[in-house]
Amino acid sequence: MDRLEMQARVQADIISREVQILGLKRGVQLLDAGCGTGAVTRFLAASVAPTEVCAVDMDAGYLDEARKLAERYGITNVRFDLQDIEDLKLPDQTFDVSYCRLVLYHVSDPLKAVGELKRVTKKMGVVAIVDEGGVLTYPYLTKFETLVEKRGRWWNSLRTRESQNYRNAYSVLSAAGLSPIEVNPIPTFASQESPEKLRQLVSVPLKRLEIDKEPMIANGFVTEQEYVDGIEELKSFPDNPSAFWMLLSVLTIGACTSMKTD
Repeated sequence: MDRLEMQARVQADIISREVQILGLKRGVQLLDAGCGTGAVTRFLAASVAPTEVCAVDMDAGYLDEARKLAERYGITNVRFDLQDIEDLKLPDQTFDVSYCRLVLYHVSDPLKAVGELKRVTKKMGVVAIVDEGGVLTYPYLTKFETLVEKRGRWWNSLRTRESQNYRNAYSVLSAAGLSPIEVNPIPTFASQESPEKLRQLVSVPLKRLEIDKEPMIANGFVTEQEYVDGIEELKSFPDNPSAFWMLLSVLTIGACTSMKTD
């Protein structure tokens, strides 16, 4: 939960750009599918207030935290529901925008999930998917990148055959019959000109790797030494006078110009 909140804070400029591209404003009927702790939901809700946002997740613990945090921050225009995005209990053609951020990679069947998002989106509305587009660093972090690659192999071993086939939102939106499809790469970056932001950007993968340490090692995907070497290299990176870190997110938007489903 802490990682999700921190990730949203670090990517606030990216999320703000997503809001602009999607044209979120008062009156837009919005679904946030896979809302987690509601960190991004609160940002979206402020953009469409006082219109109510429907935010769903299949983890009751996340939703409990999301409700508490929304109340703490005075966000009143969100309804949090316990739902599976692969089987939404929501009416057809309800939302202008169905938004799904950094979630499709985790679901059992991404195409089925997008089919559900399409179903609940109004004709001429849009399904918006946000994927991670990768990280570019200077200097290159060899040990860290090796650790990330091995974490990816471990994570892929946990996924279903359908989810392993997921590569990017464009292919899934296209397979689901959405058209036209618009791809928007959105970067954020930092160097020693903004040292605090640089440390914040580094903190997200650092936290993720710390969470995943034990299962990666226990299942033989990485050795203790490889983990230590990668983490130490990452931790020291913000102190490098030449350090540059760029994170890319990709917002892919598919239009529901036809209500045909595959």
